[in-house]
Amino acid sequence: MKDRGMPRALFDQIEHLTRRREADDGYTVHPGSVLFAANAASTPYEVGHGVHRHLDIAIDHLMAIKLLAVDAGTIPTYGAFTLLRAAVENFASAMWLLRGEDTKERVLRELQFQAANLKALTIAEALAAAAQQRSATDVDGRLDLIRQVAGRNGLTMRAVERRADWRRIVQSLGFGAGTEATAEFLWKTCSAFAHGDPWPSRTFLDHEELPTSTDTVVELRVTASLPSLTPMLQLALSMADLVLRTFDAMRVPARDSAATR
Repeated sequence: MKDRGMPRALFDQIEHLTRRREADDGYTVHPGSVLFAANAASTPYEVGHGVHRHLDIAIDHLMAIKLLAVDAGTIPTYGAFTLLRAAVENFASAMWLLRGEDTKERVLRELQFQAANLKALTIAEALAAAAQQRSATDVDGRLDLIRQVAGRNGLTMRAVERRADWRRIVQSLGFGAGTEATAEFLWKTCSAFAHGDPWPSRTFLDHEELPTSTDTVVELRVTASLPSLTPMLQLALSMADLVLRTFDAMRVPARDSAATR
């Protein structure tokens, strides 16, 4: 559908996030901070780099919504929800890393992401090798490195390979009593659109019955609904603000954290 007037302030917030992403000091982790300690314990898989990676991906997907709605002047019926889903999952992943109760837990969570990534890479490499009729590249050295970091931190590989499910990760975006469910609802709704599930279409999209409908079959023209999409985007931006404020407080020494808020 053509953009009929989503609040410009939402896109201004997205542009602000993008400018911060491109700033020289936008993600620097400073000596003496909580994240600096976590980085030292998790080298070469630095927790702060993991947070940065997820923030970068999340903001990039929000920028894609802005480019469609403002620059191209159109909002895809389903695609905007898929982009929102990717943003929510990556904001949640960043917050999951940050909200570990101590350095050891933060290192564990980053290693869990790394181990899951290596498992997926191994499968992808085997498929690519089969398609190209070549030998698969050996990735055992990367697993040894994960083992070394785990050992330095008193972590077992059993713990590293037991990654939390996405529901728990997304719930880490909760920002007050009961808001874990709000974050999970947004994620599940956007995921349903991405998977092609029919249930959210009846509630979150606009419908126009077509004249080709019959007594037994109703044919509809389905388009994006601004009253549905706008508050979802607002919620995702609130999550972005929460994650960034948490990140800023943890990337500078405690005496300086107030200046970053």
